[in-house]
Amino acid sequence: MLIKRIGAFFIDILFISLFVGMVQGISFLNPHEDEYLEAVDKYDNLLIDVANGKIDYEQINNIDYDLNYYGASYNIITIISYISYFVLFQYFNKGQTLGKKLMKIKIINKDDTKVSFFKLLLREVIIFGLGANICNVILIFIISKSYYINISSIINLISNCFILLAMFLIIFRKDNLGLHDILFKTKVVRE
Repeated sequence: MLIKRIGAFFIDILFISLFVGMVQGISFLNPHEDEYLEAVDKYDNLLIDVANGKIDYEQINNIDYDLNYYGASYNIITIISYISYFVLFQYFNKGQTLGKKLMKIKIINKDDTKVSFFKLLLREVIIFGLGANICNVILIFIISKSYYINISSIINLISNCFILLAMFLIIFRKDNLGLHDILFKTKVVRE
């Protein structure tokens, strides 16, 4: 089951990444595309400086903030796409994404009933860090740059810990249940 679950995950990530990449490529969806691309160029140059041993933390923070501010519409596209695919599509497709369908597995409640929309939403918010993305998109517009950098870092750290813990549990538990499965009383079973 673990191999099927990992296979489904990689198929889904490949699919959703291609989809999100295509949608994000539509220029008019980002009103700050020029500023975002300028920040990307600065980031690329910064990587060269870091590789040469030049580390300017203030510059790193400024570029990180600019990428998040000018790329907020890209984050919103990503959030909507992930929720549409991993929650809506999966809910209306009997607990299956395309990857799960190909691997012949599905998500159900521990009592073998269909998983509710709300439970799928919460489950996917944890496993894909969508909660952190949502918080960061909101915070970028309501708090100052200095607070945003610090709070965003903490939110991302907590989110990444949840994601790593979920993956660790899936791989090392005999029943392959992740943190999201345990919290929301779901399981992945053969179709």
